[in-house]
Amino acid sequence: MKGKRAGLDSPMGYQIDGIIDFFEKRVGKIDVNTRFFQGTGIDGLDAFQLMKEFGEYFKVDMSEYNYLDYHSDEADITRPFKRIFNHYLGNQKVNKTFSVSHLEKVVGQGYWSDPE
Repeated sequence: MKGKRAGLDSPMGYQIDGIIDFFEKRVGKIDVNTRFFQGTGIDGLDAFQLMKEFGEYFKVDMSEYNYLDYHSDEADITRPFKRIFNHYLGNQKVNKTFSVSHLEKVVGQGYWSDPE
């Protein structure tokens, strides 16, 4: 169903205020300038689950969302020595980010796309 809206029956619609409200109920205070996931304090499976809920709630096809591009997996979080070692070697993974404005675009189009 990529590219076509399956009907958005969310009580908030897909306006930016509804998106902010959705995330604030789950991660705390955010605003239009919040960068996901740097500004939320969550990572790993929690971030993965949050984006899964986002897709379900707003009826967004998230099949193209590669969570490892945007947050660590649990294995990375539980390996502090590996992270320290990679930091000093300059091998640190830099996660991509996206904004609330990007989420508004994603909801409007009905499927995940990486930010430009």
